[in-house]
Amino acid sequence: MDILTHTLSGLAAGALVAGFYNNRGGEPKGPARKRSGDGAVCDTPAGAINGLIGSTNARCSRRYISSTYICSTYTCSAATIAAGGLGGALPDIDAISLWSRFDATIGNFFGLSHSGTVIYSGKFWYSHHGFFHSLAAALLIAAIIISADYLIRVRRRSATFGGYIRRRQPAIIGFVSGFVIHLLEDMATPASAWGGVRFFWPLKTYLGGTGDIWWWNNYDIFLIAAGVFVVCVIVLVLRRFMRFGAKCLIAAVFASGCILCAVQIKSRDCDYAFTGHTDKYNTFETASKRQQREILGNKVYNAMEWLDRKLPIYF
Repeated sequence: MDILTHTLSGLAAGALVAGFYNNRGGEPKGPARKRSGDGAVCDTPAGAINGLIGSTNARCSRRYISSTYICSTYTCSAATIAAGGLGGALPDIDAISLWSRFDATIGNFFGLSHSGTVIYSGKFWYSHHGFFHSLAAALLIAAIIISADYLIRVRRRSATFGGYIRRRQPAIIGFVSGFVIHLLEDMATPASAWGGVRFFWPLKTYLGGTGDIWWWNNYDIFLIAAGVFVVCVIVLVLRRFMRFGAKCLIAAVFASGCILCAVQIKSRDCDYAFTGHTDKYNTFETASKRQQREILGNKVYNAMEWLDRKLPIYF
């Protein structure tokens, strides 16, 4: 359930970014563009555009048309939201060291001298809450994904890298926003063996680890994130029919969700803070579930617990 909460938070962050970037008319601002007879938006070099202007049967050359440059309101929003969800989930890739076959596969391939369990709880750069829980990781991974996508799919269509970055800017910001939301949420969990998250890697300082909430079963946060995401998506879908500012509404919904999450996090009646290892794990787990039942009521809590048990991942 924890990873789903992070993913939903990232999706909500992506929806927020989409609300600020995509225009009501469905075309992003940018260099000169021309509509072909079939309604496609064509971004071409100036010479190609000049050749098309004045032609009654002007249609975009296939050489310059790709999904990368055809961007309606809905498709751009979907890409930005998906990028936010990916960013929200990706930091926990460093938990792969808990995989039962980690030592025999990844550990053996890289010649790691420590077991996956030791790596997970350690303070190596690749440990949990290490590099992959940092702002540097968010920016570097975004740069790698964008560069690879450009080199593989776009460069052969004669698009400039600068123009490509402008078109992908909402998705890039959505990805980084979802990634950072995950890190902020993890700061409220116990310090444990790490002392927080290494937000400013390569600095060795760890931030957070306050123990305001337990690791798992934070169903109230999950439901808030889900609610914010759903409302933001509804506004995005209906924005062209709205006469008032959809941007302001989406921002207000997102801000309200953040405030509500902060209130829920800071109002727990149990202090989950600990460093290193603890023999109170079961006590903390029981206390967290008890409080969730008190917050949500029996019916909602039982439904969330059922969903949690059905998930094929324990993270």
